[in-house]
Amino acid sequence: MSNVLIVGFGNIGLRHCQSLINLEKIKKIYIYDIDIEKIKNFKNSIKEKKKIIILKNLNPVKNKLLLTIISTNSNVRFSIFKKIVKNFNVKFFIFEKVVFQDPKEYELTKKIIIKRKIKSWINCPRRTWSIYKNLKKKIIKNEKVSIVVSGSKWGLLSNSVHFLDLFVYLTGRSNLDLNFDKLDKKFFETKRKGFFETQGNISVKTKFGDKLKLIDKKKQKKEKFIFKLKQRKTIFYYDQFNPKNNFKAPYQSEETIKHVKNILTNNKCNLPSYLKTFKYHKLFSQNLNNILEKRKKSLLFT
Repeated sequence: MSNVLIVGFGNIGLRHCQSLINLEKIKKIYIYDIDIEKIKNFKNSIKEKKKIIILKNLNPVKNKLLLTIISTNSNVRFSIFKKIVKNFNVKFFIFEKVVFQDPKEYELTKKIIIKRKIKSWINCPRRTWSIYKNLKKKIIKNEKVSIVVSGSKWGLLSNSVHFLDLFVYLTGRSNLDLNFDKLDKKFFETKRKGFFETQGNISVKTKFGDKLKLIDKKKQKKEKFIFKLKQRKTIFYYDQFNPKNNFKAPYQSEETIKHVKNILTNNKCNLPSYLKTFKYHKLFSQNLNNILEKRKKSLLFT
C-alpha cells in the first residue's frame, strides 16, 4: 500500500484524485491546495472519506509518500517542488505542463532530480495513445515529416507543448527551432483569473527538416480540432471532435490511473521522462518569454 500527494486541486488535480480514489494499492491520498473548502466538498461527496487527507501546509507527514503529482499553476510549481523535496522523501514525481514559466527553473529541477535520484515525468500523454503509437510504426525513418495542428481557442500557449512532445516522439528528433513571431498581439484572459492566452501560429522545425505548425484560427469552427501528418504520399488525418472517430481521446482520469498503476507496480511510466525531454519544454518557455518581452508584456500562462 502506497501514499500519494496531489498538490494543486484545480480541474486537473481533481481529475487525478477521482482517478486514484478507487485504486486499492493506494492507502492515503494527501491533498494540498489554498482552496481548502474545495477539497472538503470533494471529500464529503465520496464514500472513501478516510482515504483523503487534507493538508493545510506542506510540512512533513508521518507516512512516507511514494508519488507526488504537482498540478499547480506553472508560475509557482518550482517553489512547490523545492518545498516537497525538502520536507518529504518522495521517490516519483509527475509534473503538469507547462512545467515552469521561468526557463532557469528547468535546469535547477534537473540538478535536484539527479542529486536526489528521483524518477519524474511530464504529463504529456499523447505519445502513449494507441492512435499515435500505431502512426509512429507507419512513419518512414530518415524522411521528413510535416504536421499541422489546427483549431480555435484550444489553448495555444498552454497546450502546444503536448504537440511539441508528440512531434519529437513521432520524428525521433529533438533538435528544434521554434518561431513565435506569428502569434496575435492581442491576448485574452482565460477561465483562470490572471492567466492569458492568444491565437495565431507557432512554427517548429528540426535540423533534419521536419515541420510542425500549431494554428489557432479565429474563423475555424470550435467543434473541429484537426491533426494532419504528411510524409511522401502518406497522409494521416484525425479530427478529435468528429463523432465518427474509431478512437476517442481518453479522459484525464483514465490516463492517471493507467500511468500510476504502472509506477506502483513496475516503478516505470510511459509518460515522457523529465530528464529526457525537459530541454524542449525549456526552449518553449524561453521562446515565449522572448516574444512577450518584445511586446512588453508580462503574462501568466499554464
